[in-house]
Amino acid sequence: GYHLLTCKTGGGPVRTHNMVASVWSECMKHLDKKIIQEPRNRSQNSDDRADIAVFDVSNRDSFELDIAMAHPWCLDVLSKAPHDDGTAAARAEVRKKKKYSNEILPGGQHTHCIPLVFEHFGRWGWEAQKFFINISKSSVDEDGKSN
Repeated sequence: GYHLLTCKTGGGPVRTHNMVASVWSECMKHLDKKIIQEPRNRSQNSDDRADIAVFDVSNRDSFELDIAMAHPWCLDVLSKAPHDDGTAAARAEVRKKKKYSNEILPGGQHTHCIPLVFEHFGRWGWEAQKFFINISKSSVDEDGKSN
């Protein structure tokens, strides 16, 4: 029943990940942010790269989004916390934060990478929830009108 969501051979998780990344890219464009999908040369020490680099020209802010899909029924989650909702997303967020915590961009700048983790049954990770709330607030002016 859930083979499509977990089998990497069939490409289901990759397709799901790419669809989610595409939706977030479109959201950032809608908010007038400049984006680069799968930016290259993000680190001198690694071939890893985030899914989306976001540049806000208006306030000179930049950050990266790294999308991850997590399945709550994978063995490492079931063996450690089978009854805790959100465990798969939380564990994936920890892995992403650890992966990017000490990354330095070319030129010596530190990068700010936000892990956006989604469980296959729909639950959002805490970082994804916080990010969505923040961009929602920033897209509405004080009168409640869309920017």
